[in-house]
Order: sequence, then C-alpha cells, then structure tokens
Amino acid sequence: MAALIRGYSTPRTVAEVERDAGMKPGALANYVKPSTAPARMPLAPVMERIADALGAPLTEVSRAFAADFELPVYDEEPLLEGEYELLANYRMLPPNLQRFARKTLASLVAEHGAPAKPHDHGV
Repeated sequence: MAALIRGYSTPRTVAEVERDAGMKPGALANYVKPSTAPARMPLAPVMERIADALGAPLTEVSRAFAADFELPVYDEEPLLEGEYELLANYRMLPPNLQRFARKTLASLVAEHGAPAKPHDHGV
C-alpha cells in the first residue's frame, strides 16, 4: 500500500494529499509506515476515500490492501448475466447431472466451434 500511496501522491507529499482531500492528518500516512499500519484491512468506505484522495482506481487500492494483508485476489473477468444463470442452474443439479451438463456443453462447443471471444456473445 505504501508504494501505491507514494506513487499516486507524487509530486505532492502524503500530508498534502491528506489536506487536499480533507482527511485527518495521518489518515494516509499510517499506511505508509508499517509500524503504524492498522492490524486489519480497512472497510470499503475507507478504501473509497483513499482512492478518491489519491485519484487511484478503487480496484487498485483494494488490491494493494489485499497484498499487504496477504489475501487472495480474484483476477478473473466478472461473469455476464447469462453466465450467472448457467452457474446457478448447474449448482442446483446433483453431481451425476452436473457431469452430464458438462459433457453436453463440451459436445455443443465441439459441434459448433468456440467463438474467438466468448464474452462477445450474450448467453
């Protein structure tokens, strides 16, 4: 998190970023020094304020915090609406029918070919 804060605050100091954003002194500085960093990951509203103050994307701020706290990060593309529906229906099936569903989908893909960019097509 410290590198992210320093990177986005330059050429301003961390104290200037805090002041410009109307934050309490130390609100960002606490994340720069490991000895003063909080023991737990901040809540989403705090991360949003930090992202706004730095002018950084919220996803980048949350990933930096996740890295500091050694938490896993989901790096996949989000599912499309139709994909959520397919997944929900799949999960309702018993294991033997899940296997059948996978084989059926694999057969459809083999028969019709996979598009170059699967997310370009709605489900």
